[in-house]
Amino acid sequence: MIPNRYLHFGDFDLAGIDIFLNQFKPAVGELILLYFATIDPTSLNRQGNDRGTQYRTGIYYTDPADRPVIEECINELSAHYSEPIAVECAELENFYP
Repeated sequence: MIPNRYLHFGDFDLAGIDIFLNQFKPAVGELILLYFATIDPTSLNRQGNDRGTQYRTGIYYTDPADRPVIEECINELSAHYSEPIAVECAELENFYP
């Protein structure tokens, strides 16, 4: 189940996705690989023709132990791109489901 959550900030909305894992539990690296296949990870503050900081891409974690794994995956995948990776990696803050 992947419900979308929309947050309103000023004049724009931010969208987020909660991922609930039951019996199927993919590794963090597998999720990042799928994520990079879906977005353009070199695009800064843009999704398609939409531009602005509200369109930034990021991977936000709740378990600090996930950060090194996320950063390692991003570093490994960056070798496949000619442009720098623009996906931010940070602890999840201010997300209200």
